[in-house]
Amino acid sequence: MILLFFHQPAVHRHGDHLPRDELPALPECLFRRQLQPAAAGHLHADDGNALDVVFPDDLRQLFGIVHAVQLGTAHQRDVSLDEPLMEGGVGVGGAVGGDQEPRAVKIRGVHRHQLDLARPLCQLGLHGHCGCGRCGLLTVELFHHAARAAMERRCGGLCLLLHFTWQTVFPGQRVAQDKTFLRSWLAGSAVGVAVIAALVCYRQTVYSDDAINYFAKQTLLFGSFGQSGFYGIHVLLESLLTADYKMFMNLFISVPYLFTGRSINAFMVCYAITCFVPMWFALLMGAKYLAQQLPACHTALYYPLCMAVMVLWPMFLWPATHGMPDAFGLAFAAVIALLCADYRFETLPWPRLLAIFAATFALILTRRWYMFWILAFYAVYVLAVLVGAVRRKTLGSTLKHMLLFGVPSAVIIVGALLPTFKTILTTDYADIYGAYYGGGFGNNCLGQLRTQGLIWLVLCAAGLVWLLYCRSTRAQAIVAAAASLGAMVLFTRTQSLGDHQSLILAPFYLLMLFGLCAKLTQQKAKPWLRNAAAGVLAVFLVVNFGNALRLPGKSVQTLALSSESLDLTRRTDLAQMRAVTDFVLEHCTEDQTVYINMDSNGYSGTSFAYGDPAHPQLQTMILWESSVPSTHGFPTGIWTSEYVMVTDRVDEGGIVGPINAALRTQSPAAVHYEYVTEFPLDGITLYCYRRTA
Repeated sequence: MILLFFHQPAVHRHGDHLPRDELPALPECLFRRQLQPAAAGHLHADDGNALDVVFPDDLRQLFGIVHAVQLGTAHQRDVSLDEPLMEGGVGVGGAVGGDQEPRAVKIRGVHRHQLDLARPLCQLGLHGHCGCGRCGLLTVELFHHAARAAMERRCGGLCLLLHFTWQTVFPGQRVAQDKTFLRSWLAGSAVGVAVIAALVCYRQTVYSDDAINYFAKQTLLFGSFGQSGFYGIHVLLESLLTADYKMFMNLFISVPYLFTGRSINAFMVCYAITCFVPMWFALLMGAKYLAQQLPACHTALYYPLCMAVMVLWPMFLWPATHGMPDAFGLAFAAVIALLCADYRFETLPWPRLLAIFAATFALILTRRWYMFWILAFYAVYVLAVLVGAVRRKTLGSTLKHMLLFGVPSAVIIVGALLPTFKTILTTDYADIYGAYYGGGFGNNCLGQLRTQGLIWLVLCAAGLVWLLYCRSTRAQAIVAAAASLGAMVLFTRTQSLGDHQSLILAPFYLLMLFGLCAKLTQQKAKPWLRNAAAGVLAVFLVVNFGNALRLPGKSVQTLALSSESLDLTRRTDLAQMRAVTDFVLEHCTEDQTVYINMDSNGYSGTSFAYGDPAHPQLQTMILWESSVPSTHGFPTGIWTSEYVMVTDRVDEGGIVGPINAALRTQSPAAVHYEYVTEFPLDGITLYCYRRTA
């Protein structure tokens, strides 16, 4: 991790506040979770903020700007671990300028508990220089070298894991020797990154809610380390140990993102490079291993087809182009599956076992819901190994070796992530996600039919039949199918599979399609038939991807193809939205707030809070709650905000509609507000009221 100590003459407080994002402090999670949607993994109101750190102007274009994140603590705690440097308080503090002392804490609402600096930065003892230009240059130089070293360590660890997996699964082979594999991976990765970059850069929209979750965490991570190395470590460790949305993936994204303009588009391109490229390599290793178990195939067709399956898959691309790098976990899932594929616990090869342990630990850190796949996979794998041991009459030694590895591994993982497991075991996710629950296993199966499309599922079924037919791959197909089935059953007991949660089924889908690709490209087939079959599959992949683009007049709504929409939105109302944010900036100080009560027509409070990246202070000045029953908090900010903006939609869900009705009709609450102005948006009007009492 990067320990950065910056000092500049002017420091501005631009809050990067992410309501409903951070997991609250552990005691509150355990004893007051009925009021805290944080444990659900949704966005929460307690993502503390850090200070804006600006590099010298003459280096800004080279290294970029670390945007403002206001320094704060975890939810509802008296003092942070930086207690000697800070004063506790409830509410969001005032702006800290280069010529100002930090102002007193202002109470804003029970969901915005944060801290202000107790004294100016130059008195905190965080920086060992005077703030002159030469020291600033030295800071940037040290920062550059630290960043490069950190990148080498992080990527080096992942590369080492992938390299070890290759050497274990393909002994005696080097990656460079398999030129077809290498070319296919490099070319496919280039296409995949280009597709993601093209989609996110073409689109003109405002991201909100889950789509800005990891982007905001990236800003928080940079800001916290920029403010203080110790505070940065505190924020990082708290995230890794307690939060549902952990900063693990952000560590891999950090360094390339460091040298960009810090936009959400740049963020998504960076994780396409640092997360998806190694993920594609790991999965393509799985395709290579599978091909070696089957009759010889034409690899010049097989590997490109496998890459096309991955990089053109709408279910991969939707979260990838909406701020969610969750597919990164599949790299570790592939490593686990590969290292376990031919291992039967007859001996204890500790390097292999350590790699399995590391991949499992990393997968847990990636996303909480990958644990459903971990539990299901290891349960099925252990059962298969024990059945084989009974047949070989080696049950005693196999069970002994399994316990010698499994028990210490489980103890270490649970011990290291005890706060996370405590939160999971004491949180009623069924209640928290109740508003989003679309039904049980059966309804989610129908959802997968719509999400993947009928043709995709038929192709997967064909691949499954082929893998079950071949004796060499029968066990792997059964384990993959049973693990995915078990993961889906466990997950759908409390939640419904969304676009990114469906990734727990990706190992099964991909294995089946890789098997189909191997069948279609068999060397013993006639060349014209092999080429025709590969061409038909390639055409389907392109058509399925193209239909997901939802181009006007060029897409169809059919059960045969994926229902995913990759969203090429180019909003025409950005100027109208800017009128709203300009009003907030003009009529409110950074200590004041505006409550925006809407959730329809593509608008919500987050649309405006994150709609103007040039003014990140809007993220703390604009308050909102979607008010989904059992998931979001009660909107207490409405009582303390200077202005409240509502619409005429009195029939909206939750309490959004009743609040609109209370201010737009002659109600007792309406007498405490006076009409100020209104803002016409696309298909809806936003009415602004000032609180008078």
